[in-house]
Amino acid sequence: MARYDLGEQIGRGGICAVYRAFDTHLRREVAVKRLLPLENTQLEEADEGILSREVLALAQLQHPNVVTVYEFDEDENGPFAVLELIEGESLKKVIDEGALSYSDFVEIVGQLIDPLISAMELNLLHRDIKPENIMLSQLRSGRLQVKILDFGLAKITCTPQAQTVDLSGSFLGSVNYAAPEQFERRLLDQRTDLYSLGCVLYFALTQQSPFKGGNCSETMNNHLAHRVESLERYRPDLPSSICDFVMMLIERDPCERPNDAIEAYQLFRKAVALENVPDRKLTRAAKDKIKQAHHAPSFTQNEPAAESRREDTVPMAGAVGN
Repeated sequence: MARYDLGEQIGRGGICAVYRAFDTHLRREVAVKRLLPLENTQLEEADEGILSREVLALAQLQHPNVVTVYEFDEDENGPFAVLELIEGESLKKVIDEGALSYSDFVEIVGQLIDPLISAMELNLLHRDIKPENIMLSQLRSGRLQVKILDFGLAKITCTPQAQTVDLSGSFLGSVNYAAPEQFERRLLDQRTDLYSLGCVLYFALTQQSPFKGGNCSETMNNHLAHRVESLERYRPDLPSSICDFVMMLIERDPCERPNDAIEAYQLFRKAVALENVPDRKLTRAAKDKIKQAHHAPSFTQNEPAAESRREDTVPMAGAVGN
């Protein structure tokens, strides 16, 4: 760590902490991510491999909408990762100040789905997509850039895998944005990440997560029973095709969601194109007619601020809510 002058802590999750640092060799600011002491984590046993797994996922992905990893090393205090420092604010902070407009929403969706397409090609699942893990920063041109963070629970696999839990059986991730199959410990695939993305988009448009309950167990049961209000009820100003697209992402049955990120992107572009069409409902037949996806228009965001991060855990039991 002699190369890096460590500064203040700028983020903390349930397993790792992130610090601002200065790279004395390349004369630039970076972010350094370290594991927290075991007693300060949600784990019952140390898992030093979680940071190396995240670094491996980031190194293979290399996408402009995903945080860049510069280095992975170890010193007397354990392993650490050196990452791109993103000056901006989390989507959570942005939405706490107000729901997205239609044009802002279109730009963000385009930048969120594209890296999932690259992840799909690598058989990579994020498994913890939430507003706190999405950063918005402003480029010098004034254009907003989206970055997906925290691949600590990511898994590279060619076959569907079950959700990661700690030794006590607790679910590692965010309850508000997790898919039903994660609570049920069923096999996961990219439709799981799309469900989480749909929950994030619903939150971005309404300032509330779609299945949030009074406590963790109630929230889990809401996911499992698919108790959710239609997006159109909260945002009648939006094209119904857009509302239908978001609601399709959070379908209870994975088979009713888009099959993968490519199909999701195509459906999104179709939903945007249908904005002025009287019958905007997305159907399986409409999906088959989609041939090509296009990039969304850009928009700007002002007053970047610091990132906010948080982790949630809940017990995973056979009978949820007991």
